[in-house]
Amino acid sequence: MKAKQIIVEGIHFRSKLEARWYLFFKKLGWNVVYEPEIEGLTGWIPDFLIIGKEKKILVDIKPIDKIEEWDNHPDRFKIENSGVANLNYEILILGTNLMLDGNDQMGILYPIDGFWPEGREKDKSDTEIGEEIPKPIMDHNITRTIFSRDDDQYGFIDILGSWHCRITGEGGKVYLSSRSHDNPDYKKIDTMWNEAWSELRWKGKEIK
Repeated sequence: MKAKQIIVEGIHFRSKLEARWYLFFKKLGWNVVYEPEIEGLTGWIPDFLIIGKEKKILVDIKPIDKIEEWDNHPDRFKIENSGVANLNYEILILGTNLMLDGNDQMGILYPIDGFWPEGREKDKSDTEIGEEIPKPIMDHNITRTIFSRDDDQYGFIDILGSWHCRITGEGGKVYLSSRSHDNPDYKKIDTMWNEAWSELRWKGKEIK
């Protein structure tokens, strides 16, 4: 299905999915830029730039429902070979929902150290907790990414790295794993995600 372009808050988005993520980012209180101009990239224009306290993350929104769909996605090679490996940015791939692994993985992250030729070392904690890592996460270039919370601020972390929040710069705070309908944080996050869709329906102006 062809993506429908839409204007929301004066921004001309290439798809409703992009616009929904934008409204969601705002509800989370994240500092984002739509279609940033990044010097050094070739053949790829990121959908968003997230400006965290210590890191900057380039975001690409794809109509994927599961993490496995990224394995052979036609845009994967284009993004990985855009020259971003030579820049001081991480990459976050987001899809149609907040549960790309069916549980709590909100996105697919390429951490900065994942661009090293040798990749990144497998974190011992993954085997210690007896957690079987989904196939795409076995790629040393990418890692599982879940929401986190520092006081009243929601962010996201790379659980194969230092459990370091990309938004606040904090580490060792509250990470939100093992998604549960009884978890008040996930209820709040889900509500904001749903509100973003509702607002899109009323605020957006589709481009014919």
